[in-house]
Amino acid sequence: MVNEELIQRVKYLHQQIKYHNELYYELDSPEISDYDYDNLFKELKTLEKNHPSLISSESPTQSIQDNKLEIFSQISHESPMLSLSNVFSEEEFISWLDKIKLNTSKKILELVSELKFDGLAISLTYINGTLKHAATRGDGFIGEDVTNNIKTIDNIPKNIYSLKNVAKIEIRGEVYIKKSKFIALNSIRTKTGLPPFSNPRNTAAGSLRQLDPKITRERPLDAFFYNIAFSTTQIPNTQYEILEYLNNLGLQTNPNNQKIISGDEVLKLHNYWGEERSKLDYDCDGLVIKINDINLQKQLGSTSREPRWAVAFKFNSEKSKTKILDIQVNVGRSGAITPIAILDPVYIDGVKVQSATLHNYSYIQKKEIMINDYVIVERAGEVIPKVLEVIKTSRKGDEKKFEMPENCPSCNEKLFDTPNEAAIFCLNSFCKEKLIRLLEHFVSKDAMEIDGVGKKLVDILINAEYIYDISDLYFLNKDDLIKLDGLGDKSADNILNSIQSSKTKPLNSLIFSLGISNIGKEASIILANHFKNIDDLINANEDDLNQLPGIGPKMTQNIIEYFQAESNIKIINKLKKANLKMTLTSGYESNIKNTNVLNDIKFVITGTLKAGSRSEIDNLINKHGGKTSNNLSKSTNYLIVGDKPGSKLDDAKRMQIKILTEYDFIKMIE
Repeated sequence: MVNEELIQRVKYLHQQIKYHNELYYELDSPEISDYDYDNLFKELKTLEKNHPSLISSESPTQSIQDNKLEIFSQISHESPMLSLSNVFSEEEFISWLDKIKLNTSKKILELVSELKFDGLAISLTYINGTLKHAATRGDGFIGEDVTNNIKTIDNIPKNIYSLKNVAKIEIRGEVYIKKSKFIALNSIRTKTGLPPFSNPRNTAAGSLRQLDPKITRERPLDAFFYNIAFSTTQIPNTQYEILEYLNNLGLQTNPNNQKIISGDEVLKLHNYWGEERSKLDYDCDGLVIKINDINLQKQLGSTSREPRWAVAFKFNSEKSKTKILDIQVNVGRSGAITPIAILDPVYIDGVKVQSATLHNYSYIQKKEIMINDYVIVERAGEVIPKVLEVIKTSRKGDEKKFEMPENCPSCNEKLFDTPNEAAIFCLNSFCKEKLIRLLEHFVSKDAMEIDGVGKKLVDILINAEYIYDISDLYFLNKDDLIKLDGLGDKSADNILNSIQSSKTKPLNSLIFSLGISNIGKEASIILANHFKNIDDLINANEDDLNQLPGIGPKMTQNIIEYFQAESNIKIINKLKKANLKMTLTSGYESNIKNTNVLNDIKFVITGTLKAGSRSEIDNLINKHGGKTSNNLSKSTNYLIVGDKPGSKLDDAKRMQIKILTEYDFIKMIE
């Protein structure tokens, strides 16, 4: 019998991995490093290996995260576009290789070593030698159509004469930006008053996912290719010959690909490139080791997520020595106060690093970090820098101890320690910096879904003192908006209409939009379904909350503390005055009781619905044990169709997914 603590830990890991997948793949804005993400994923795999009963179909280890954006058309891949499993040490690599050897009688096992690029995976389809489609990975089965953007990349041929008699071929590769081009691009942006991009990977991904190909053309994108996923004609029988074949077609392959015949050679290559990668003009975070024999690859096969015949052998993170010039603090959406080290600028793997996270005050105390200290900084996973260690032998006596502020640096309200939390918090809902982050969350798609209110407008509204808390959004008028730079009559009308429409969003969306720490979308649905109205949730005690499945002690504490703050109750009352929906009642929900009739059934919703909002159906599905996704995949059971469903209806028919009207769906749960 698995204890409750392990079950809760696995649920937490599911939530964290899915959250960070969305930030990395959909929003191109990661909050943690690849290294920290890999550790979360590794911990989950280990727990599932040691306790198989914890494995579920919803686990991130069992499938590829659905990362398609709805703004793009969708393209089906001829064969799944899978992820790679990771190994981080020599022992783990040798263990992977030994498992392969157990499944083959070959005395000499040929391998191919390829550098692992940190870019965006892409799949190209050529029809009789003409580039017909280009798609991102998506969920592994269906990707985003980025054909027009791919055609702006100079080193990707639009026509390949030698393929004119090949009916169809699908080729896989990676889009990236050279470090030298990235530095030059940021230099131009800085000179023209634009903010610099954060890193090459996110810039490449964001550039390829632009709606306007003209913007993509302005970015110095490049690409390497490494695999043929499908072909109507015979292709080479080994991975190394495929690389040569791709190169002969005019598709750029990496010059550092190597064919090798032993694990020892892999270890030597891994050590070599771990030291030499800083000399490369592109980000590289490991080696990809593949079985060379294509027939053996087919024999070994794949899991639902990753091939068994290839592995990513990751490098240790990049490190450099620099000096801490100051320590400042940032205020997050939840009010968490995070210390940030301001560094003497240093280049790590071609990226200028000027600051690094110090996580929390306990981290500073444990590492004995001081202002003016010389430290080792790492770009773990090539993304977010952090201070790894202090070089105490370099101290000169001018170091200064840092103390966390007692009051918020933005609003000057007293900060609070929270039991079982390393961070300290500003609980003032009127805090300006906190408000900016919170309002960005409040208007987002999964919260109140207010179109037209982006980060730039949020900053302007708050700095112009039109908004002092999230509820003030509902008391804006047209005169307020047209006074702002860049907003005309039509834009102002669209924003006000969107604000008005958001008042009917379901209770779970409202709960999620409040930004209560650790309360995500699923927890908001659980709370809405149980309490039915905002007042009962406000008045809930610890016992009421702890009895709910999926609501842990930490969540309970955060909910109670949030509603104990007088400023938050004032906001709820203003939202009531603005006539926002505060109860769980609708045409859909009125005569339907909670059941598990949809347990583990997966739905996608498309088109304009008549009897209620998409969020309400989404809420009902979760309420009755089902799951929802934005995009179709092989695991989708039903597509719920409204008016003007678009391409998803055709895709569902082709994939033989059952089609439901919204009224068919209601009959399922009545």
